[in-house]
Amino acid sequence: MGDLNQTAPKLPVPGKRNVLITSALPYVNNVPHLGNIIGCVLSADVFARYCRLRGYNTIYICGTDEYGTTTETKAMEENCTPQEICDKYHALHKEVYDWFDISFDKFGRTSTPEQTEVCQAIFKKPWENNWLSEKPMQQDGDRLVCVLCNLKPATMRGIKSHAMVLAASNNDHTKVELVEPPKSATVGERVTFPGFTGEPDDVLNPKKKVWETLQVDLHSDANLVACYKDIPLTTCAGICKVSSISNGSIR
Repeated sequence: MGDLNQTAPKLPVPGKRNVLITSALPYVNNVPHLGNIIGCVLSADVFARYCRLRGYNTIYICGTDEYGTTTETKAMEENCTPQEICDKYHALHKEVYDWFDISFDKFGRTSTPEQTEVCQAIFKKPWENNWLSEKPMQQDGDRLVCVLCNLKPATMRGIKSHAMVLAASNNDHTKVELVEPPKSATVGERVTFPGFTGEPDDVLNPKKKVWETLQVDLHSDANLVACYKDIPLTTCAGICKVSSISNGSIR
């Protein structure tokens, strides 16, 4: 295991192959499991070990990501402060990676003074050179949307997702718009396709690729109507539409 508390800096060596390796920073809102290890740090660890065996001047760094909404919500869930959550789960992450003998040269934290200084320096340079611009962002808290709600739940960025919002994109995928029901539609009502009957599965079986098979026939037509095989997505208040993307794909 690399010495996580080493103080001597490991610097580039002129004339040698210098390799810097990192992996996705884990959020500090859960205990890492085998999937996190395989999908995140293990591949980088294998490459780091290979580089060291080849004699390259190699440094493998990682650390816990301690900023963001997930930290705050986890603190509220456990009735403690965000700092206490960060301290608790950083220690748990380090313990797990130590047990797996992941060979970090440095496993740090995004909340350290050094990390803060570097991030602020990166931000200040474009700010001081007037390279940044401000643009308004539309908030979607009061909009009605269409949601595919019988997918198998999946954890993304530390938050369990139970549904997927449907959106249309243009042909080159440079523009995306939400599929919206009429404003008078009832929240929670089921979207139907005239001519199709029967009850949906409670949870789609991901092995059967049901969604992947159906998705190719979802699109917006020339009149901006959201359709499945040219049959409109329909609510009790009328059809669902997009704002401006005609003949786009929906997913």
